[in-house]
Amino acid sequence: MPTANTSRWFIASKIAPPRQNVSLVERPRLLRILDGAIGHGLGIVIAPPGFGKTTLLSQWRAHALGRGIAVAWLSLDEDDNDTAQFLSYVALALVSSGVESGRLTALTREQLADASTRSALEAIFSAVQGHTTPVVLVLDDFQRAGSREISNLVNEIVLRRPDNFAVLLNSHTRPSLDFPRLLAAGHAIEVTVAHLRLTSEETRAALDRDIPVRELALLVDRTEGWPIAVQLARLLVQGDAGDLEESLRRLKGDSGHFAGYLSDQIVATLSAQAREFLMRTSIVERVSAELASVLMPSVNAWDMLVQLTALNALIVPIEDAGGYFRYHPLFAEYLRDQLRRREPQILSQLHTAASDWFEQAGQIQQAVSHAKQAGDWSRCARLIEAAGGWQIILFTGIGALRKLLEGFPAQAVKEFPRLCVALAYLALKDGKVREAQNHLATAEARGLRTTDDEELSRDLLNVSILVGIYEDRWLTTAAVRHLETLLLKLSRPDNLSLGIVHSGLFHAYLAQGDFSRADDAMVIASKFLDRANTATGQNYGCLHAGVSAFHQGRFRLAESLFRESAERAMVNFGVDSGIKYISDVLLSALLFWRGQTHDAAFEHALHHVEQFDGWLEIFAIGLDWGVEMALLQGDFVRCHAALDRAKRVSSDRGIPRLSVLADAKRIRVQCAQKDFESATPLVARLERDYSETCWVQEPGHWRPLMEAALALSSYYKGRSLHRALSPLKGAIECARSIGAQFHLVRQLLMRAQLLLAYGRRPEAGQDLREALSIATPEGIVTPFLNASELRSLLPKTTTPRHGGANDDAARFVTSLTELWAAQSRPASAASHASSLFSPRELDVLRQLCAGRTNKEVARIANITESTVKFHTKNIFSKLVVKNRAEAVAKARDLGIADP
Repeated sequence: MPTANTSRWFIASKIAPPRQNVSLVERPRLLRILDGAIGHGLGIVIAPPGFGKTTLLSQWRAHALGRGIAVAWLSLDEDDNDTAQFLSYVALALVSSGVESGRLTALTREQLADASTRSALEAIFSAVQGHTTPVVLVLDDFQRAGSREISNLVNEIVLRRPDNFAVLLNSHTRPSLDFPRLLAAGHAIEVTVAHLRLTSEETRAALDRDIPVRELALLVDRTEGWPIAVQLARLLVQGDAGDLEESLRRLKGDSGHFAGYLSDQIVATLSAQAREFLMRTSIVERVSAELASVLMPSVNAWDMLVQLTALNALIVPIEDAGGYFRYHPLFAEYLRDQLRRREPQILSQLHTAASDWFEQAGQIQQAVSHAKQAGDWSRCARLIEAAGGWQIILFTGIGALRKLLEGFPAQAVKEFPRLCVALAYLALKDGKVREAQNHLATAEARGLRTTDDEELSRDLLNVSILVGIYEDRWLTTAAVRHLETLLLKLSRPDNLSLGIVHSGLFHAYLAQGDFSRADDAMVIASKFLDRANTATGQNYGCLHAGVSAFHQGRFRLAESLFRESAERAMVNFGVDSGIKYISDVLLSALLFWRGQTHDAAFEHALHHVEQFDGWLEIFAIGLDWGVEMALLQGDFVRCHAALDRAKRVSSDRGIPRLSVLADAKRIRVQCAQKDFESATPLVARLERDYSETCWVQEPGHWRPLMEAALALSSYYKGRSLHRALSPLKGAIECARSIGAQFHLVRQLLMRAQLLLAYGRRPEAGQDLREALSIATPEGIVTPFLNASELRSLLPKTTTPRHGGANDDAARFVTSLTELWAAQSRPASAASHASSLFSPRELDVLRQLCAGRTNKEVARIANITESTVKFHTKNIFSKLVVKNRAEAVAKARDLGIADP
């Protein structure tokens, strides 16, 4: 059941099955059909309203529980078309059914705060697989939340499920599942109207009394086996039948006459007070006596519900839900229609009363939903603000905030600056930095009129700092002073605000190359974020500290921090979360520079980061990795593709420094291609903007200077030693001054190669030795791979005898020698061709060669279909082909087509 942390966002009655309190017809033939769902994976019950779909599944649940099967129940509604909310409820239902695991419990607690579909499914599958008995998930009223996204998700669940897992669902209409294929493949069974119609004997049993053959035949003819119509007829025959035949003749079994029948035969027999009670309480999905008393205070709600038990075919209690009831969907629809017709003027009042009750009960989602139906946007705003506003994402999840703001008129949002702030942060997490800026500007403009609003001031401060990080705003000396002043001016500082301001300071100090102050700021930020108890903030703290260590060449520490971040993300949010992707990008880049094989999922992770959550340092480190790897492989198509993506990200998000870094990288790629003419305009721009002393005037230029120096040196190599050495001199001086040791290694190696080419061996040897002294303790190998000509300058080594630093140096030099030797060996055509592709691309190519569709490849590789298309596009570029047929033919020619 929901914990204290989930009660604000989850409705307990949704995971409690309805308790049928009428005499039900035993239908063993249908129960046996549904039993088959366990072996197949999916069972679908499809019929219009009133055919007893929910009743049948409730019966089957009781039948299954008696056989030791775990059954998780979830009644769906329109709010569940969000995948995060849907999976959160699925996890909660499984936990409530006895399928317990710490990860599932975390999912229900965090409501998928940063977890993705894949990580949530893995947690669900893992928990189910660990259960000792079969597990069945029942999805009641699937048509209410059966969007394309949810249908695709159920498809995936059925195809990837553990052997002991199955899904049973009912729906008014055929859901947009891949049902024909699932049925043909033996993954599904189906129960239709033909199965659900009551036979004559079942009809007699449902009436729970003797009835003459003539009247029974008339009843069967009138109802056509429609279960709800038979149950209503039961109400007619319970007392004195009177002219039973005439009453049955008026009964129509088709839904078109159902509302009229209810009005004439059922509701009309109730007192006026009872009719009003039913209409007023029909506005909520589930009603309790306490809630009903709010909607109609003039009656004793509990007594009224007891009086209405005669309508037990239409009013159904919900198991284990604290006295909640729900009306049969057709009955509820009829009552709401009657309310709109008879008393439209009180609808808004009723929804407001319901909203107030749900607010007092701590059920924020329901409170906001009814405030929306009342058209009271001010109340909606107040409820969302009271729940935390933009902070809802940090503590509850992006899906919760997205759902709360759904349907809010754009013009109405502008009236509430704290909601604009929430929309800004939501846009930020979706990678829409410019949209975030616009929302924040609107909030700031409105906020000028309410300067005494302390919560708004705090929201504006925090989110503006975060937006500044994403748009790379905190890089000038003035920006640093501004943040330091903000820290001093914080009124009644809270832990979250202090953590965010210090995070902004970290980025400002890092942008200026002041690593010592950056590290201090991150230590303080992490302390406050930890006190604020936000797992998201703690995760980012690890990432930021690791980035600082990375630039300083402290690779052992950086690796530890990146791995810690990845593990935290796994525990808190899952394997496929946004923070896990960022951690993967950073860790894979670091391992590349240490000469280790990169994770095959790296490019997918970088692609995700480029689309969603990322900022300059993540993009820059990822760009550096991608281009340098492709350059080592001589894969210029891949180089330019990575650079084009970086330029798009820079343009879309307004990050000028990323554009500069990409231009510098482009020069090096063009020089490697001997395309100096194309490089010349970019060279002129870099020479103008990034002189060797530019970092002295503006410390924020240190990062572009590192790349500009390498680019300009590559361009002038072989043309002018002076012009090639000049930018390196400034970059080396800068790197030494600020302690950017990783970058210093690369600058020194570039200068050593230049000096050696011009016969200045002693100076080249001195640079090489300094580079080795930095790289050896941290295992920084890859920068040396493009400098094999320096082999003759390596210091003489002897066999280690006593251990220690000298032995480490000897081993490092030996490993370099072996790597350079391996580079010089000729490769086979197939291995050379294979080196063009990442491991994931190679896997996709071989699956394509086997004739598999994108959907099949996605399932085999455990990736999304869009990711398959992304890899396929890269494969076509690298093979210089236009379509799949050409790609397969060329792959076979190259000898890399075997799966």
